[in-house]
Parts: sequence; structure tokens; C-alpha cells
Amino acid sequence: MSLRVQAQDVTIWRKIGVLFLALVWTLVAAALVLFGLWGSIDASCDGPAERDMAGGGWLVIATLSVWSGAFVVCALRLRTVTAAVLATLSVVSSTLVVVNMLATASGLCW
Repeated sequence: MSLRVQAQDVTIWRKIGVLFLALVWTLVAAALVLFGLWGSIDASCDGPAERDMAGGGWLVIATLSVWSGAFVVCALRLRTVTAAVLATLSVVSSTLVVVNMLATASGLCW
């Protein structure tokens, strides 16, 4: 086996490892966002639902900032089109989630 084939094998396994790490990173961030969104739900039932940043809204904003920040740092370091697209998608989706959380107050009362 030549060194070139071995180097290609290492590169393939490195790419698979990076993809696995990005998947785990995204799943952990999604779990934290869901936990934060659940914590920000108004359960007081004493009027219209209010936005609750103390409950879990701060966790959503912090998690999404760190999650998308990692993709932005990778895009700046790698300087590839794929990394730039992923970073842009992560920032846009994070912004949409935070704007939606702040614009609509959720409640458990009916």
C-alpha cells in the first residue's frame, strides 16, 4: 500500500469524524434549545402569555450563538464554499429561532 492511498484513507476518516462531530454538536444544541424554549413558556395562567427570558430564553440565545459561532469560525478558517454556506445557514436559522421566540409568547393555559 502506498503512502498516497494511506493519506487518502486518513483524509476520508478525518472528514467522517468532522461530519460526526458537527452532527453531535447540532444535536446537543437542538436539545438545549428545546429545553430553553420549554423553560420560556409562560405557565402562570393569569392573563395573556408573556415573554419569559428568565426561564429559558437566555439559554436559547446563548446556545444558538455558540452553535452558529463554531460554524462561522470554521468557515473563516477553512475558506471553502461549503463551510461558508453552512455558516450562513446556521446564522440565519439561529436568528429566525430567536426572533420567533421573542415575537411570539407561548403559554400552556387554555
